[in-house]
Amino acid sequence: MKRGLVRLMGSTQGNVTPIIAILLPAIVGGFAVASETSTWFLAQRSMQHAADSAALAAATNNTGPSTSPPPTYSEEARGVASRYGYTTGTNNVSVVATYPTCPAPWTGNCYQVTITRDIPIRLARLVGYNGDVAMGAGRAKTVISTAIARAGSKGTYCLTTFNPAADALQFKGAPSLDLTGCDIASAGGASCNGNSGDTVGHAYVTMAGKSNDNCGSNEIVGAPPADIYAPLASNIVNPCGVRGSHTLTGPLSANYSRCGDVTLTGNVTVTSDVVMTISQGQLNLNNFTLSTTGTGHLTIIFTGSPGDGQSHVFTGNGTMDFAAPTTGVWAGVAIYQDPALTAHSGLDVSDAGNAPIYKVTGLLYMPKANIIIKGAIDHKTGGDNCMAIVAWTIDIRGTGGIFSAPTSQCDRANLTLQGPPGSGAGPSLIQ
Repeated sequence: MKRGLVRLMGSTQGNVTPIIAILLPAIVGGFAVASETSTWFLAQRSMQHAADSAALAAATNNTGPSTSPPPTYSEEARGVASRYGYTTGTNNVSVVATYPTCPAPWTGNCYQVTITRDIPIRLARLVGYNGDVAMGAGRAKTVISTAIARAGSKGTYCLTTFNPAADALQFKGAPSLDLTGCDIASAGGASCNGNSGDTVGHAYVTMAGKSNDNCGSNEIVGAPPADIYAPLASNIVNPCGVRGSHTLTGPLSANYSRCGDVTLTGNVTVTSDVVMTISQGQLNLNNFTLSTTGTGHLTIIFTGSPGDGQSHVFTGNGTMDFAAPTTGVWAGVAIYQDPALTAHSGLDVSDAGNAPIYKVTGLLYMPKANIIIKGAIDHKTGGDNCMAIVAWTIDIRGTGGIFSAPTSQCDRANLTLQGPPGSGAGPSLIQ
């Protein structure tokens, strides 16, 4: 018995049980804190992404609290937050968008989005943490994410030329030039002589020593206009293999790509968002009409190999009556000549407005082309009054006219315009 008692007193078997009993509350509490705090952290990070995107969307939409028609900035922000899974009134979530004064050093008003979510507390209550608010018979932790964005300054150039020569931008007696809400920019000189009753905004002649002759009320000297559209060329898919001749007629509802000349053999109506890519060839309207209807939108891309010797323009009598898409990579872009094409080699347009007739909403991007406008060009029939032209030179003469309506609607057409230095920057997060 004595030996047994000695052995019992010296044994360590079973000692772990009281130790675990003593440490169990701390172990469970640590697990609870680690588990639930990580949940709160992940939720906060997800909510912050949603708030950032919602604030930027509100600033991009750029409709203050009194702006009509909808959607307002608040609806825009809530719609974006919902796409991230945060909808007011669902899963204890609240999304609030406001239009407060921007924090210093910024001035004006900003767009603030706050997302709040109450997350139920479970294990953390074992260590005495009761969260922020009651939730039924339990408690909840309130997680909050806030983002503040400011709207970007907008570009204003409806006409832009890149030629540094003195005659880069000319209006010669154009009787109906209306650029209300738009400005013109020339890397060279600008001359607006002989016009009658024209409405022109500011003219920015950006190269030293070049003249601004009757083309608006303001002149600045600095760097040539930036080309904000050239990077879009990276989205061109060149269809060329063996060059051929192609015909097109009837409705068009899918993207269309051809290598070589394309000739219309009947009217073509575009019924959805379509990108038409023509490589090493021209588009001959052949006295027919190319138009969009309903939800249809169209971007026409001319591309090819530099110096390929082909024509990369429209030919033939006929009518273009279409609007550019308002979403996607080519938003706002109606006609796009690949900037990699050799300057003025099959790129120039000499009779715009007459052959063919231009009724186009969106951007005409022809950065190495000389464009002569002899007839009236205008926006799509019934479409937004928005047309911007980027070219090497622009010459509007005789009966040529542009913009019959008094106000540019390029914001609504979702075309980002170029502008003076410091403009055209998009919305940005500041907090």
